[in-house]
Amino acid sequence: MPDPVKQQTQQHQPAQPVFQVEQQQQLDIRQELTRLQTWELAPDQTLEEAREDHIQILIQRQQEDNVALLARAQAQMPQAQVRAAAPGQPVQQQAPAKKTYKQKREEAKKTKLAKKQSPYADHVSYDIQHQLDKQETGRGNSITPEVRRRAVAQGVDLRVLRSFCTGYQKNKKGAPASPEDDQRMQADQAFLEDYLSKDVTRRTPHLQRFTDELLEVNITADLYTPESIHQNAAWLKRIADRMTYYENMQKDPVNAPFFQNMDPMRQALLKEKLDLLAPICSMLTVSQMGAMAVNCDKAAYYTEPEYIRNSVQLRNGQLPLLEVQLAEYRRREQAIIARSVEALADQEEAQLLQDNQEMKQAYETEEDKAGLGLTAYTTGYSFDELAKYRGMIEANPEAYAQNKQAIDRLYQGLHHAMDVMGELNGRIMAYQQVCDSRHARRDRVNRLLSSRAIQEQERLMGQVDQVRNQFAAMADSLRFYLRGAEISAPASLVLEREGLLNQAKTLYAHRQAEKAISGPGGSVEASNAALRLAREQGLGPRETESAAFQALGLRTSNTAAAKADALVRGTTYIGLPREIALYFTQTEAANVDYAQVEQNMKKTTLEGTACAFVSGGGVDQVNAALLARYTRYVTSPESIAYLRYMTQALSGAEIFGGDTGRMVWFLSQALINNYGANFTEVAARKDSYRNGDAVRMVAREACRTMLTLPALTRLSEEQRGQLPEATRQLLAQYEGLLRTLTGMVLGQNTGIDPTPSA
Repeated sequence: MPDPVKQQTQQHQPAQPVFQVEQQQQLDIRQELTRLQTWELAPDQTLEEAREDHIQILIQRQQEDNVALLARAQAQMPQAQVRAAAPGQPVQQQAPAKKTYKQKREEAKKTKLAKKQSPYADHVSYDIQHQLDKQETGRGNSITPEVRRRAVAQGVDLRVLRSFCTGYQKNKKGAPASPEDDQRMQADQAFLEDYLSKDVTRRTPHLQRFTDELLEVNITADLYTPESIHQNAAWLKRIADRMTYYENMQKDPVNAPFFQNMDPMRQALLKEKLDLLAPICSMLTVSQMGAMAVNCDKAAYYTEPEYIRNSVQLRNGQLPLLEVQLAEYRRREQAIIARSVEALADQEEAQLLQDNQEMKQAYETEEDKAGLGLTAYTTGYSFDELAKYRGMIEANPEAYAQNKQAIDRLYQGLHHAMDVMGELNGRIMAYQQVCDSRHARRDRVNRLLSSRAIQEQERLMGQVDQVRNQFAAMADSLRFYLRGAEISAPASLVLEREGLLNQAKTLYAHRQAEKAISGPGGSVEASNAALRLAREQGLGPRETESAAFQALGLRTSNTAAAKADALVRGTTYIGLPREIALYFTQTEAANVDYAQVEQNMKKTTLEGTACAFVSGGGVDQVNAALLARYTRYVTSPESIAYLRYMTQALSGAEIFGGDTGRMVWFLSQALINNYGANFTEVAARKDSYRNGDAVRMVAREACRTMLTLPALTRLSEEQRGQLPEATRQLLAQYEGLLRTLTGMVLGQNTGIDPTPSA
């Protein structure tokens, strides 16, 4: 038996305060959202791998969305057509400037001097030989007899010393010819003294400089064209010598500590350059100059044609190979740079994540940002943005309860998208740190590292944009559920992918209907006001009813109520006009002569009414077929759902007096007007029919008969008696349909067969 004392105590307990109820709801919601923030890992999958996989998923989705949005935009935009092009001429190659008389005279003079030493030389040979001779003379000025003696005595490779000396020019007095030559002399003397000391500490600055210079050289095929050889002969010979004898420098045991402590990345780059490019660059330097009758090793001319022919053959064989070697070197160079950038970024990212922990802990102390469960690199924006949407959900418990499944999926998507954006942003910051650390020393290697880091930044920024777009689309979807915002185009794609679009469209349509029809200030209130006004003015029943119906705004297409009604209907009835057109195609194919039908059908207008219809001559079968097709559509589950919702929306309209049957009659009238009596498809296909004009006329009159059916239901018995038998049967079928629809709307089992009867 229940305890009456306990019952009485429970009955007199004070109700829980509203704010406590709201707090508990928010706590419950937060607990549920916290559960959704967890990453579900596959077996043997790490959190980092899960985030990376999710990045690729979001990028793929955004790419698909971009295609879909572009297709929509193109479908809505008129197609542009090119009608004319701007006049113009093909690109003209600029002719080389003509040589001046002075230039020609100078070249002729050089050619004359060169031919005194070799009949195969010309002014180009002269310039090349002059550059090489000047360079060799300068080197000889630095490599004095004393330097040679000391080098031989200490076992130092003279070729290394000669290759890495810059050389300088002397004047007639034996002194440096210019201040620049004086600087070169001093630099060479310092190098030679330090190198001959056999002290690696003294050699190290020079070894570092030579290494940097070789890495700085950007070898391209353009360097070995005849024009480049002509202009840069001395420089190319110096580079070829240094790449050749750098290996000798590496083999010197005194230099071993320097090379052992060299940055592995620079070691790898240098090795690839020397292995792949040094031999071919040296051969091309020799062969290109030899083809111009210059012996670059001796800075002299070739006088025998055999040497020149051999040089030409060697050059022709090596030039194609240079392109291959350069491509392979670029590939290997980029691979080394890429690996190095990733290793440097890993180090920077590890430090960033360590520093980021303090910021995370600070944000976690704020109540609205606590427990967001972000696992990657996080910014204040990440916390603020995600907390905003979590707070939006907590502030709308009713909307959350009604759409929990959809909101849960969207919030989890938001959380994971924000988390992977943090992953990407952390890596972008790491690449930026790599770039910043290269600024102090802007040699070629550091420029390559910075360039690669920037490329990776830009790649990831593109991914961030794609993930952010997905985040924004999911945020739009959340705002739709929680704040009643419209469904944006990106949000519609997200909802469609999640299988939520139809539900969301229905929800949106109902919201619009509530706003425009049944809610405060809607058309139901306007209809009731019009009804009261008409009664106060003493209007008749028909005029009063018409005023109330007109104020409902559902009999036109440009009112807010009509637009909301169209949203609720959706695409339920959109196929009916096409079926009407198809009916005429099929029956004409079955040899129905619509010219005969048109000729024999009879048009009738009941006296004292606006009811006009056609009957006889075969049109009765058409009327019955149109009603049968309308019946199939209007009794579909989607249609009944629409009618149920709309009768509920119109239930406050006083003109109906709460009568569901009258509401169904009113709504059916609108449906017939928009779909059941719509012969626009027939008119559009007129040329596809054998007798298009007759088909169009019969369709128009049969559709007018359909339009008249709602009005015929209000005829008196006497007026009904004036109807042709076929029309009375058609009316009886329509009235039976209205009763069936009313029963279905009220949830009664009518047992109707929606299959067309004609």
